[in-house]
Amino acid sequence: MRLITYDDLLNWHGKTLAQEHTDAQGMVSFVVDLDVSKPAHIALDLDRVDLVLKPGASYKLIIRKDLQQGNLSYFDKVPPALIFEQTNDDDLQARLEAVDMLVNSFLIDNFQSLYRLQRYHLLDSLQQMIDQTTGNGASAYTKAYAQYKFAAVILAVKRNGKALVINDYYKDKEVLYRNEPYMVLFSEIFSDYLFSNRFLAMESLREMDWKSYPEWRDYLRNDPLLEKDSRLAELIVLASLKHFYRDTRFNRNDVINYLEYLKSNALFDEHRQMAENTINKLLFLAPGTGAPHFELIDQNGKVVKGTDFSNSLVVIQFVNADCPTCEAGLQQMKELLNLIEADIQLITISTADSYSHYQRLFASRDYKWPLLNLGEKILLPEEFNVKTYPELILINRQSKIGMAPAPQEEAALLFHINRLLSN
Repeated sequence: MRLITYDDLLNWHGKTLAQEHTDAQGMVSFVVDLDVSKPAHIALDLDRVDLVLKPGASYKLIIRKDLQQGNLSYFDKVPPALIFEQTNDDDLQARLEAVDMLVNSFLIDNFQSLYRLQRYHLLDSLQQMIDQTTGNGASAYTKAYAQYKFAAVILAVKRNGKALVINDYYKDKEVLYRNEPYMVLFSEIFSDYLFSNRFLAMESLREMDWKSYPEWRDYLRNDPLLEKDSRLAELIVLASLKHFYRDTRFNRNDVINYLEYLKSNALFDEHRQMAENTINKLLFLAPGTGAPHFELIDQNGKVVKGTDFSNSLVVIQFVNADCPTCEAGLQQMKELLNLIEADIQLITISTADSYSHYQRLFASRDYKWPLLNLGEKILLPEEFNVKTYPELILINRQSKIGMAPAPQEEAALLFHINRLLSN
């Protein structure tokens, strides 16, 4: 298990503060230092549970995987249940959960009235209920959390919600880097802010030159919001650069060069770190980048390295015995590879607790390709950004990422395998 905290919510860049194996009873204890309240995850293998940690607080909690319901979809994995038995965080966690439940229930009950019938007076009732829920003793973190949850409702239901939220909740306001509702709403509003800005021309944005950031920054001052507030303006630039990177109208290398410049020359220390995190996130498992290295034991007791197959296209398949479709996926891969007349290497990597199951399966079905035991290398799936099982990764020749993740659907997978083989 790992305890991960987040200072950069623009990229959800986490820092592992503690890591430990549970004992025979599934118990573990972490002691860490915090300077401010901030979002955190407890990582249990590939599962995550969310919480907000408060400096000086202690928590006694239970994580129940057996209370998980079925996944919403392949990508939307339902997390385990997090049960707080005892806390002394001044009810921070309880108040935040109460705000979430209140806002979600209110939207379910009143969305049609708000959005279609424009009965905006109902928002006054929501604000009063939020005030009652947070209480008089609520911390500044809780108040801001609730405030931006409420702002998200305004954005969702009001026709001019974006302009209202920008003016009332972001203009001339403190930037709350560690408050999740603030940063989630910020990303939603400002990622394409420069694109839709009537004060800025698309061609001028495309002609940005990372070597002359001050001049480009002066051009952005044509927009009234970006004119005076340098901190908010530079944060908007960072969010926009992430958007530019995925837009075909912009050169990706230029965007990366711009971020490299900001990594050293941004006006604010927080933004320098964010620029570095953004680069890492954009290039993480990007096609052509080096694949994570691994060295695992196969079903014959042989050490297998990822670099052993650098002259072939490699298909890595991550599996777990609890996955209902993994076994069918193995047979599908065998049949698919029989259709391809090329040098392709299939590798199946199983979690340690499922390895004996797959050993028996491989023997009974006469699968010949390597079956590797993940063993204690429990962070390897995370290095490949495995979210759930099964997961497929395509590794190009010279151990470069081809596609991560690769599609599970047979026709799409075959298309991308042939695409990589032809390059």
